[in-house]
Amino acid sequence: MEVFGGRLMVENPAIVDPPRGGDLSSDEAAEHATVKDRTILVLEDEFLIAMELEDVLGMEYGAHVHIASTPQAALDILERYPVDVAILDVNIAGESSFPVARVLSERGIPFLFATGYEAASSAMEAFSAVPVLAKPYTMSSVVAALRGMIRA
Repeated sequence: MEVFGGRLMVENPAIVDPPRGGDLSSDEAAEHATVKDRTILVLEDEFLIAMELEDVLGMEYGAHVHIASTPQAALDILERYPVDVAILDVNIAGESSFPVARVLSERGIPFLFATGYEAASSAMEAFSAVPVLAKPYTMSSVVAALRGMIRA
């Protein structure tokens, strides 16, 4: 549990299986299987984006999603929970997510940056091999990016 922009956030461990049978194409089934039961850290300070990621990845794809609204909250999550993959907003209320990126890199945990900024900062050069998802993004592009990182 943590405070997210003045709102109390409770982690949602509920896992919902995707539809069965003919409801999913083979590509959709592969996407669901790739993300299902993975633990995903999301560092995002925009409440609606964080909630959409939690809903889609958790409820639709069956992932365990931990939301952090500050870099320190993300670091706390990394100390308490095993994480398979992460999505990091670059700018968190004026604070950089790079300290979290360094910890993820040191632990060999794949991650991607999500940013609304066109020009990459010089600090991002240290993470030149990390995928960058441009905002605004679609949920299908998030899942595709996660799928690519998990397979790699």
